[in-house]
Amino acid sequence: MKITKPQLKQIILEELSSLETGEQRRDFQKMTNAPAQQQTSFEEWVSAVSAFGYEFDENSPNPYDAWFGGQSPEEYFRSSR
Repeated sequence: MKITKPQLKQIILEELSSLETGEQRRDFQKMTNAPAQQQTSFEEWVSAVSAFGYEFDENSPNPYDAWFGGQSPEEYFRSSR
């Protein structure tokens, strides 16, 4: 089966659209299950994790998901070692 360039573009656009929808759905579910109000800003949370001596890198668990999910800086630090 041969795919033309316009067909390929259409397939890619459809896939990107479905990915975006999936990410939006995931974010909405996280927001629905998150605490009503975060106690600290994300920046403050990252600073608190760093104060434990933790250095973020590409292999670190997603810090935004941890913060958004209500995980404390200490819990993140302990689970990331």
